Amino acid sequence: RVMARYLLSKKLVTESNFTIGTRAGDVQVSLDENDLISVILGPVIDEKEVLTVQIQGFQFQGELWSAPNPHVVSIVEDLSQLGNMLEPPVFAPVDKLTNGANFEFVQLVSEHKVSMRVYERGVGETLSCGSGACAVAKYMQAYWSTDAAITVVVPGGELIIESLPQQMVRLTGPAVLVAEGELDFEALSS
Repeated sequence: RVMARYLLSKKLVTESNFTIGTRAGDVQVSLDENDLISVILGPVIDEKEVLTVQIQGFQFQGELWSAPNPHVVSIVEDLSQLGNMLEPPVFAPVDKLTNGANFEFVQLVSEHKVSMRVYERGVGETLSCGSGACAVAKYMQAYWSTDAAITVVVPGGELIIESLPQQMVRLTGPAVLVAEGELDFEALSS
């Protein structure tokens, strides 16, 4: 969604429906009348693995989902108990995630709505994670035994995730550019 916002802001695309090619394949993008961006992502799959996750002295059960990158989803009573999340969560068994994973912590808000914080592997806590929100939504659909759309509230905004055939999902939400920079290719090559 952020790449789509960038392309739209630079007028590199002018249509409201377009495709972005990624390493994981083509992603269908659409812009609605409220300036929200939707993308089709997935497949989102329950890997049927349960892990123990520890952070800030608290221990949780986490379930492994792929979207298709790995995500460990844990329900917590209160997101504020996670503190500043400067250190990555500790998990076991370690052999289940040899290349790490993103960790999503979820607080139930109301029927079909949750709040989420995420620790992204190699980055730390971020304001939002699209694939993580999708993994959380599919997890919550299984938890609540529903196919209804799930709203995931992240520090960066509110996301709505709908299930599609073949374990794909439609993720809709805002996308905001918060910084811009330039890359000096000559400096990189020296």
